[in-house]
Parts: sequence; C-alpha cells; structure tokens
Amino acid sequence: GGSGGGGAGCPPSMEQQRIGRFEELLGAEIVDLKALRALSWGGIPPHCRATAWPLLLGYMPPNRAFRAAALSRRRREYLESVPQHFEVSDAERSEYEKKTLHQILIDVPRTSTSSPLFQSPLVQRALERVLYIWALRHPASGYVQGVNDVATPFFLVLLADGLPRGSAHTAEDVDEVHRRQPYLLAQAEADAFWCLSRLLDSVHDNYTFAQPGIQRMVFKLKELVARIDAKLHAHLLDENLQFIQFAFRWMNCLLLREFSLDLILRLWDTYLAEYGGSEDVSRMSPTSPGT
Repeated sequence: GGSGGGGAGCPPSMEQQRIGRFEELLGAEIVDLKALRALSWGGIPPHCRATAWPLLLGYMPPNRAFRAAALSRRRREYLESVPQHFEVSDAERSEYEKKTLHQILIDVPRTSTSSPLFQSPLVQRALERVLYIWALRHPASGYVQGVNDVATPFFLVLLADGLPRGSAHTAEDVDEVHRRQPYLLAQAEADAFWCLSRLLDSVHDNYTFAQPGIQRMVFKLKELVARIDAKLHAHLLDENLQFIQFAFRWMNCLLLREFSLDLILRLWDTYLAEYGGSEDVSRMSPTSPGT
C-alpha cells in the first residue's frame, strides 16, 4: 500500500516521508535520476516501482514531455515484431529458432511457480513471446535457462501496475483486465521486454559461450570472502569446495531462485539503483546491497 499512518495531528512517519519524496521525484517534469538512484538504493515503495524501474534502466525518458511518444514508439516496435517473428508456422522457422522455442516452451511453465500471476495462461504466453523475441535479437547468446527467471520481476512489477490495487494478482485478475483493457497487458509485456533487454545488455556476457561474466562475478565473490572472512574462505578450500559449485546459480539467476518474491523485488530496487545505463553492472551480485 502507498500511504496510511497516524492521525491528523501526528507528524508523518519516516516511511511516509520516504513515500512522499518518491512521489515528488517521480511527479517532476524532469526526473532527477541521480536523486532517484540514491533514494531507490534503500528500497522503492511498491506502488512506485512501475515508474521508477523503467526510469532507472533508461527505458523511460526522465523528461515527462517526451515520455508518452517514446514509450508509444518502443511498445509499437516490440508489438509489431510479435506477428513477424513469433506468430509464424514451424515451417517458416530455422532449426535454431525451433530449438529456441522448444526450450522456452519447456521453461515457462516452470518459471516462478510460487506466484499466482505466472499460473495465468495469458502471462505465460506473454513470457514466451518476450523470451523468444529477446533470443532472436541476441544471437550471440541466444536463449539460455536463467533468462526466464530474470524476466519475472519485470512482469510482476509492470503487469501488477495494470491490475486492481490490493488484488491478489491471480490468473482471474489478469483475465478480467484482459477482457476490459487488453491494451494494458500488451503495454506491460512490451515494457517488460525492453526493461529485460536493458538489464541483460549490461550483463550480456553472463549468457554467452563459457559465461565469462558469471566466472568474473564468482571470482569477485571468492576475493570478497577471502578479504572479509578468511576463516570461512580457508574452510571452503580445506573442504575442496569450489565457489562456482554453489555460486553459479546465484549469479546466473541474480538470486531469483534463492529468496521470496517480496525480497527479490526489494533486492532489485538496489540492483537497478546501481545500474548506470552504460556502465558495467557486474557488481550486481549477492554482495551488492550490503548486509
């Protein structure tokens, strides 16, 4: 929820002040991205994420005057690519494309099974389209398992923004919105595609051959543990345990399989606050948001 709190005579709580600061920043004619990053690092109020995340990723223009036209253009570009690439017969697909689609169709039903939102056939179809079109646009890596997990926070935040506030975000809620305002789901799908693309562009070598980005992140984790907990580091070495054995999954899915959805969204507030648009985001590891 957004507000709430004490009676008329009570000073606003720290949390209410933070929410007010977010609403002020996001409501500005030109959003101060530096201030938004600093504030977002400590967590974003749930009702502000659908605006804050695309701004932090550089997908949504900070200047309100340009926003509607820019979003409309990007949404149209994605939605026009769906019939062109996804809604074609198998006969029109290359072997690579068939193999890619086959793997996506296996992975999507296994994605975020604890979330009612992802039990919706409409949401599953949208996720299939996003992953397939992303893979076609990124032939160096193609689709690899883990990308489906990385897409889920964007779906949760951007789709939920179009659902009734306070609803349980079930398949029935999605169906109801689709009946009344189908364009809302299409817009959220397109926005999720572009946000996923922006994020993965910054960690693209996590998913290319031999996954050098992940190797680098695991090495950094090993260095960090050696520096701050030499005893633990020595114990792991004594037990002949390689960091890659347990940390690979953490890095490959950006911790998405390790925590509850609420914690994941909170963690991603900090990931995206550290995202610089073009700078290296290999800092986005289990050590990022502090302790």
